[in-house]
Amino acid sequence: MNTHADSQKPRDLGIDAEVGHRLIEVKIGVSGLRGVRLGLMQLAYALAECPESDGYLILSQVAITRDRLLKEWKFAAGGTAPGDAGPHGSLHRRSR
Repeated sequence: MNTHADSQKPRDLGIDAEVGHRLIEVKIGVSGLRGVRLGLMQLAYALAECPESDGYLILSQVAITRDRLLKEWKFAAGGTAPGDAGPHGSLHRRSR
């Protein structure tokens, strides 16, 4: 029997945060593509559980060039051009 308390427990999706319909994974100090791929896979699994959600991969202190990140994003998005706002998402860089 499921109680009201059971339905209030947060889901364990293996990501860093869930805010409304947003699933957020944060990677700090990424120095190789393995960390980027790990973050993308974690988001993919979480989005499979919550297909109505939007996924965000936040990278901070990245030691990978923007060009290499764009190539990896294109590969992960199945050939969709980086920056496309389609179903595969987009890649944005926030400057300080």
